[in-house]
Amino acid sequence: MRYITLFLLLAFVPCRAQSPSELSGSLINGRFWNASAKNEKAMYVTGSIDGIRIAQQGKPLATASVGDRMKELDKLYNEGENLNIPVIWAIAYYVEIKLKGETPSAVLENSLIALRKQAAALK
Repeated sequence: MRYITLFLLLAFVPCRAQSPSELSGSLINGRFWNASAKNEKAMYVTGSIDGIRIAQQGKPLATASVGDRMKELDKLYNEGENLNIPVIWAIAYYVEIKLKGETPSAVLENSLIALRKQAAALK
């Protein structure tokens, strides 16, 4: 019965196809983010934060809301040179660090440059 309920719930979740330009390697990128609806963005950020919490085994994350994280991602992906950066990388290695407020701007910019270079290397 649980499986039927789960199937029915997932059957009604809106899905949309990803074009090749919305992927960097196998990861969704800024083009996908910019084309997504607000509720899709919120679900993606929530799931990503849960995954990051599990992967970091209890290390504290920024005390920011999902909305704050979404705003930072919107700002990041408004700049064309950032569109190839996978969203999960942007959250884990840029947005979380920025929202903690402890990292100097120059260090954040260097992190962003490194993310752009790594994203460019994805096929």
